[in-house]
Amino acid sequence: MSMLQTGRMSVKASTMTDTTMNIIFQIDTSQLTTNTQLTPGGSALGPNGHPPIIYGYGSNTGAYTHASGDTVVEVNGGDEVWLSLEDTSNNPASALCPTGLIFMNWNSSGKDYPYDISRVYGGDAVIGTISFVDTRADLYDYLFDAKNPGWKKFPDEPDAKDQYGRILNTATLQNPAKRNPCIVLPTLKNSGTLTYGLEFMYAKGGKLFGTYWFDPAIKVVTPGTTKRKL
Repeated sequence: MSMLQTGRMSVKASTMTDTTMNIIFQIDTSQLTTNTQLTPGGSALGPNGHPPIIYGYGSNTGAYTHASGDTVVEVNGGDEVWLSLEDTSNNPASALCPTGLIFMNWNSSGKDYPYDISRVYGGDAVIGTISFVDTRADLYDYLFDAKNPGWKKFPDEPDAKDQYGRILNTATLQNPAKRNPCIVLPTLKNSGTLTYGLEFMYAKGGKLFGTYWFDPAIKVVTPGTTKRKL
């Protein structure tokens, strides 16, 4: 399978393995309001702005755990993480696509570490090269752009109270078939809790309806601590 790679971000077709933690965010698109600007999801994505999730290792979704969106998912050190979206409204005309990741905070041994370029690149990086993945390379409804730049400060405003790291991919809406686009975090090695923002686009009837984001978290633990249910 081919892979297009530019700098610190890659776009590829791939498959999950037994060391892949798959986190699927359950989005009820019937509750989304029109929103073509990037703003916090708020009540549109549930009482706390966090949609419910199902998660687990491997491709057997029947064995996955169902949990609230406030759940901090535990991931074994050395495993990769796939982030995707699922429309629970069963609307055949809807299409969801994760397009961006925001590094908000890293907590290790009780200490908070805000975004810094050294925490996404380098030997001791919390996150390495982010991949935008299509598990069905023969069918498209969103096409990832492989030419986007790497991590940038967000928001890019001098007077911003908080600044995070953001990597964004501009997905172009295609027709007519559906697929399963994902964002992949590579093997996570350092122990700690990553709070991140996940950006996504929602299209309805072939037209962009809105862009949204929310801030879940994952906890990287010592290898073997989290039991893999396959």
